[in-house]
Amino acid sequence: MKSIRQKRPRSPFLMKLLLTIGLLICTPMLIVQVFIFYSSYQTMRTQNNQYYSLRTQNLSSSFYSQLAAFREIALEISSSTPSSVKKCASPDAPDYLKIEVSEELANYMAGVPLAENIGIYYKEQQILVDDAFYYRLGNFCQSFSGGNEAVYDRVRDLFTGPIEGSYRIISSIPPGAMTPDAMLTNMVLVAIPVRLNSYTEPDAVVYFTISHESIRSFLSVNAPTENYTYAIFDEKGSLLFTSDTENLPAFSSESFAAYLADPAQTTYSFTDSHRSTAYKWTGQDNANTFITIVSESELEENISAFFHVMELTLLLNLVITAAALGLTAYLNYSPLRKLVSRIASPGRNRAASELEQIEQTIRELDSRASDQGVVIMDYVLNDLLYGTPVRQPELERLIPNFHFRYFCAVSVICQRPTAAQAGSISSAAGEQTGCRVYITDIPNRDGTLFVCLSRNRVEPDVLTRSISDAVRMVLGEPAGVFAGSVVEKLDDISASYRISQMKMGGEAGTAILQDYPSDSLQLFASHLAGGQLDAAREFLGAIFSYLERHSRDHALCRYLGDELLAAYLSARRKLLKPVPDEQLRGLLQFQTSDGLRRMLETSLAELETSAPQDAGASQQEEIVAFVEENYQSPDLSLVTVADRFGISIYMVSRLFKNQTGVGFKEYVTARRLTLACQLLAATRDSISSIAAQVGFENPTYFASLFRTRYGVTPSRYRDNAAARK
Repeated sequence: MKSIRQKRPRSPFLMKLLLTIGLLICTPMLIVQVFIFYSSYQTMRTQNNQYYSLRTQNLSSSFYSQLAAFREIALEISSSTPSSVKKCASPDAPDYLKIEVSEELANYMAGVPLAENIGIYYKEQQILVDDAFYYRLGNFCQSFSGGNEAVYDRVRDLFTGPIEGSYRIISSIPPGAMTPDAMLTNMVLVAIPVRLNSYTEPDAVVYFTISHESIRSFLSVNAPTENYTYAIFDEKGSLLFTSDTENLPAFSSESFAAYLADPAQTTYSFTDSHRSTAYKWTGQDNANTFITIVSESELEENISAFFHVMELTLLLNLVITAAALGLTAYLNYSPLRKLVSRIASPGRNRAASELEQIEQTIRELDSRASDQGVVIMDYVLNDLLYGTPVRQPELERLIPNFHFRYFCAVSVICQRPTAAQAGSISSAAGEQTGCRVYITDIPNRDGTLFVCLSRNRVEPDVLTRSISDAVRMVLGEPAGVFAGSVVEKLDDISASYRISQMKMGGEAGTAILQDYPSDSLQLFASHLAGGQLDAAREFLGAIFSYLERHSRDHALCRYLGDELLAAYLSARRKLLKPVPDEQLRGLLQFQTSDGLRRMLETSLAELETSAPQDAGASQQEEIVAFVEENYQSPDLSLVTVADRFGISIYMVSRLFKNQTGVGFKEYVTARRLTLACQLLAATRDSISSIAAQVGFENPTYFASLFRTRYGVTPSRYRDNAAARK
């Protein structure tokens, strides 16, 4: 009779597992995510309102920055020393002064790209002079108003009557005539009263005229107008400017006028079919009001659509998660039970679960990997201490997580520690200094060598104290600790090791370490690479003075001589004048410091009298060709060219001027402006777009340079080019 194996019931376990998953994972996740999405929806609406309010405030700040520039120019005109502007205020001033006033006013136009014209009204003579013409008051009022009597009276009152505050702004739009054609030809007049020869009342008015197109160009740079409508109103609620005429009928409504007058109401919803919202910001001294109009269909519909998509995604995610967890629990019931059940294992004293066995195996692997890492590090250090370089990729492959910036070799006189004691000393010293410490007896015969690796710089004195304390704590005896210099390349650890050996050999080594001429070596190479031979000779003399003081230490003299020779050869290569082969062989075979000094001085003298080599001329052409190919890049500079050709910026500047006859910056600016002229004449791209295409990141700076070079603004240059066609 076959025995029937009783099947272990698993339904209670599965029910508990699924119930636990549902209550502790799915339900809290559903509640939290629903709360997050609903709060995110409200937060997004609030942040959108704040964002558009901030855009409107930025528009106000940009506009007032231009008004501040206007006031600064007016103040400069009124406070400057006697000039043509002030002389022309005299009733008996000759007519030729008006021409000089126009020329003087034209000089101020470069600093105010928003203005079309700048002028001055002399109250006593009732004439106006701008940067191109002069007018009688009536003629100017007639020209600005376009024949409209209301605008004519408003302009005349602006010049002849008192101006409250520091300035006043009016528009050429007639009252009640806000039409698209009127807005597109609208001119804005900014008037600032000044005192030229009077000390009591203003006797003149400095004025600036701004066209509709000027404001649009200004907004395209400081407040991009894509998908938005911007509008500016004066203190009486009259429209000064709008970037789009679509909302003109709504601007004339009583409800919109009440919205402008109410400081507490920051938003206004238009009732037309476009469903748009206006965001308001009142400027300085409540003088002007700035409006940003945003289409609600773009704002609200996108947010709502995103919210509904996320709702569906959340629901689908919860369903899939619950189904996947339930299926996983069902399929893995037996492995889960086995994972936590204690089972006997051959060779073990007690039963252990699979989790405990995995943890024990990981600890054993970690211990073996640590031992192997120490062995590998011993081999690497052995090569480095004997001066054999090891490349960084090989270090990272041999020693995982090798990311250190500072290295120091420390020679220690103490009894040889065991492996366990060495580990304790390394841990204790590492905790105090934050270093990783390796202990090896290679190649030191008289003591033990500690190699310290650190991410942050640690002074040798700190390493000396920490290692001394760690050795005393573990071995129970004092130790002699001699730290070398801290180096920033692992390949230089041999120099640090040598200095630690010198310090261990006696006090003389300590004295040598304190004044080792590292700075003089670097400055000698730097000045030589830059072609500054007199300065290089000065530091060369300091290095050889050091060698004379320590002439008895032949090993030190040889080591410093090798470093000096390497620095000299490297600098000559950067100077594009490498040492000739015959001279190089003589330098490499130097025997004494005096012999090396004589050969270097002779080589420097020949360098000073030698003519430029063909390689230098060839590289001059390559540099000019590189600049010609990349002058449209805003990142082009002397530094990028120097990095490209591996030479100093001084050498780049000298070679470039030798080849072209002009300076680097002057050449690049001229090429960019020439290309800008071609683009202005041939395309309809915006001024800011053309500035970016030719390599200028700041359109205002581009406009200033353009006007300085060609005498007109970029937009005026484009108009002139179109007229010539």
